[in-house]
Amino acid sequence: MQALVEKVQKGDVNAFGEIYDLLLEKVYRFIYFKTGNKEDAEDLTESTFIKIWKSIASYKNTGVPFEAWVFRIARNIVIDHYRTRKQKISLNEELKDTLPDDKELPEDLLHSKMLKEVIFEKMKLLPDNYREIIILKFIEEKDNKEISQILEKPIDHIRVLQSRALTALKKIIYEKRN
Repeated sequence: MQALVEKVQKGDVNAFGEIYDLLLEKVYRFIYFKTGNKEDAEDLTESTFIKIWKSIASYKNTGVPFEAWVFRIARNIVIDHYRTRKQKISLNEELKDTLPDDKELPEDLLHSKMLKEVIFEKMKLLPDNYREIIILKFIEEKDNKEISQILEKPIDHIRVLQSRALTALKKIIYEKRN
């Protein structure tokens, strides 16, 4: 990825196209999980890539992976979006359709889909910072170091947030059952 970034910084527009192709789905999915709205996710993803294009010349490889830098931009754009709209970030029913299905037996798929639906519905009840940690860790499959870089928080704080987020989600899931 760093080689592509350097090409873009030297004026290679095609290299930016490659970066776009590599990151589009991940950025869109991240934003969609944060907004729960297809149209907002599309608009904010576009804004993210415009911002990346405008500021890639100033990107410096300081040990923070380029992808973490991109996710930080996407996160900030979503935050700005909600600051201006004064709306609460929520997840949408369409969310569950954005996850790739594993090749499982039909009955496993049904159980897995039902479980995803329950989890996604319950995630709506979590505070934004907990939902964000769960999305980055378990949906985007980022490791704690990457999450730490994206959120600009110490790695120990990320571990604590993950633990609290999972505890809160479990509590919500099991409380609502009874």
